[in-house]
Amino acid sequence: MVEFRKRMVAFERNVNNPKRYDIPTHFDTAIEIRHIAVHRGPIDTAQLQTLIKNAIALCEMLGNARALAQVQSIWECAEAQISEMESVRHELAIELESSLDNIAARRAELDLLEEAGIMKALDNLDIHRELVCDELEGILMSRHMVLIAAGKVEGEKEEDNNPPEKVKGEQQHEPRTGLLYNLKQRIEPSILSTQKMSGRLNPLGACLYSPAPSLHLLLLPLFFGTATAYFLGTGVMEHAWGVFCWCEW
Repeated sequence: MVEFRKRMVAFERNVNNPKRYDIPTHFDTAIEIRHIAVHRGPIDTAQLQTLIKNAIALCEMLGNARALAQVQSIWECAEAQISEMESVRHELAIELESSLDNIAARRAELDLLEEAGIMKALDNLDIHRELVCDELEGILMSRHMVLIAAGKVEGEKEEDNNPPEKVKGEQQHEPRTGLLYNLKQRIEPSILSTQKMSGRLNPLGACLYSPAPSLHLLLLPLFFGTATAYFLGTGVMEHAWGVFCWCEW
């Protein structure tokens, strides 16, 4: 260790160092450059610039003109590449910003299209629901329903003239043709279609506004009022019609 220090002192005395460089620092720089070159370690621009400057100073102290020229050539090439990379990075940043702006505009356009599609589907559902209600109202105002409300049911006399055994046998084999059954047969396809459409649109419509009252709430008092009027007569029919109108609005 003592011998090494003697050599360092002798080197400092004999070396040409007019700029008074810190010799130990520049030797450490040479060791660091070798370490980075062997192990392929990453360095940033500022660190590379510091290492190059210290290497140039070391070459000047050693008086090695050839090594000095090579280090300076390396630094000039590195500066050109760094400048080019900065230019490319700036261009890529501008291009990325423009692309993000276009994507944001397209996203807003798609949101508007989605909202318009949902609104159109909900409007079609409301129209379909109104058609079903109109059909039900037409059935309630038909001649058969008026006769039921008045307590006059067609076919009672014919049933009274038939013997009990024959009527019972006919009831076992004749098809179901009652008014309520016909009512159900006429509106069941519309109800199923409305239910399917409502099931598909409810998750989408929830994000825009609250959906209209469900068709189930409309049909329950309707069937209840119809059946009650069929068995109990005119007064209850008027009450059922009032319940139906209240539920509709």
